Amino acid sequence: AAGHARSGRCFTGVYPTWSASNPVHLVGHGMGGQTARMLAQLLASNGAPKNSGLFGTTAVSSAWVKSVSTIAAPNDGTTLPDVIKDNVPYVQAFISRLAREAGGRNDLGDMVYDFRLDQWSIAKRATGESFGTYFDRVLRSSWWYNTGNDRAQYDLSPKGAADMNAWVTTLPTVYYYSWGSSATLKNASSGYHYPRGDINHMLSQFCGPGYMGNSSRNQAGFPVIDSTWWESDCLVPVRSQKAPTIKLSGTSFLATGAVINDISASGTAKAGQWNWRGMKTGVDHLDLVGWIPNPVFDAL
Repeated sequence: AAGHARSGRCFTGVYPTWSASNPVHLVGHGMGGQTARMLAQLLASNGAPKNSGLFGTTAVSSAWVKSVSTIAAPNDGTTLPDVIKDNVPYVQAFISRLAREAGGRNDLGDMVYDFRLDQWSIAKRATGESFGTYFDRVLRSSWWYNTGNDRAQYDLSPKGAADMNAWVTTLPTVYYYSWGSSATLKNASSGYHYPRGDINHMLSQFCGPGYMGNSSRNQAGFPVIDSTWWESDCLVPVRSQKAPTIKLSGTSFLATGAVINDISASGTAKAGQWNWRGMKTGVDHLDLVGWIPNPVFDAL
């Protein structure tokens, strides 16, 4: 229905004894937090509203997940997809640089990075195919310009996150934890947010005025975006990192009712609530996972 295959490549599970008796702790950074939350919900309801019975006769339940921890996750989405949606070539270049580092080599001919987009009919890198040729093939795919909602760009947007939050609930038996980060400073005169001078130079392009630093929207069919969204870690607004608080109901955006239990200084974690562990100041989105220090990009 969404114009792509139901699944891509399948991989053998690394924890075959996973079950309600042997639950797991799920930890996700960025969109990985959304993914972890969705997985817990899929297990709790054996599928999604448009994909019921996903696990067949396997007796899945919320008991399969002990906790979900989100690290700077766009639980209410990020304004970034909206402010860069008309800059696909620039985003392609951005991902190219990330892929270079993830592959561990600056030489495109020897890189091992794999985008795993088989479900979009983008074949995996062939034996003997240079990374440069493979990457060029990925960039030329019509996937970049797909406007459907069954893709990460939509889920990451405030509207898409609210759509997801309508059915991905806070499960009463699961412990939810969240951490945040901030890499911007507020200008006392304008109120706009600007990137700190000591953060990743590439990411800093996204979090100043003209992008996330003063992004606003008050339009029917979309969540209201105001100054509370301007502080960010240069990819995710701080107000989105604590918990999923907005859900889409028909054409209206309502509060999810998620309870935030602030244990950043002290306190006891509670199941079925969002246990806020605090925020790292002066730390950008990639710093949180110890990835891509500034000198690497300064040298490129």
